[in-house]
Amino acid sequence: MSFSFSFYFNPLIYIFNLIAILQFVTSKFRRTVLLRIFLLYSTFSSFIFFPIWTIKSFFITDLHQPPLLDSLFFITYISSFLVSAFYVYVLQQLVPTKPQLIPLGDGNSTFDEVSKWQRFLHRIFDLSAVALVVCPSFDYIARFLIKLLEGSNSTIPLLFQSKNFLYVLIYLFITLYYLINEGLFNTSIGKTILGNVITNSTAGKPSFGQRVGRTFLRLIPFEPLSFIFTSRGWHDGLTSTYLVKAEKQTI
Repeated sequence: MSFSFSFYFNPLIYIFNLIAILQFVTSKFRRTVLLRIFLLYSTFSSFIFFPIWTIKSFFITDLHQPPLLDSLFFITYISSFLVSAFYVYVLQQLVPTKPQLIPLGDGNSTFDEVSKWQRFLHRIFDLSAVALVVCPSFDYIARFLIKLLEGSNSTIPLLFQSKNFLYVLIYLFITLYYLINEGLFNTSIGKTILGNVITNSTAGKPSFGQRVGRTFLRLIPFEPLSFIFTSRGWHDGLTSTYLVKAEKQTI
């Protein structure tokens, strides 16, 4: 009997969701970390697979499932994405994650920036979340993309016939992950786990442009090495954003 990662992993995800909801309810709707983690994960996962199922169902005819099954998958994925994104938004309104301010004694306040080690842990958690979404279905996604390209008049680009295909997909999914989580919700799974938040110089929420800018600056080659020379790295320094400790009322 072959081992199916998704066969065991998917039930664990839903058990985690149940625990997150129970924690949220029993804490009188104050403890939200587990629920935020699940919703961020679910939003990213649904965003990845919804367009795949849509294109597969309506444009790649020889891969069609029975019409009813196609419709169920279509409804499931778009509903999951919209519902998860909506509840993340609602949580942000009900229990907003705010920077933890430190009084300076002169009527002003400052915030406590996180260490480089915490930034490194953010990256580990975030990459792990991407891997949990993509790796179990990586072969399927690769075959889908190659099949999609075969429908064009041109030959499949050399890129998709080599190991570079793997690197391109990895960068693509990581970029999408940060665009969705930071661009829309000003956070990520790693930051939520460690109780940190992105802020601007006045301890307010960064603009959409600042949040998206952080994502694309991460694509600069050797950008992670910028932390050797600066405390904040290029993706924070060039966008005038800060990664700081959040208030602990939602932990």
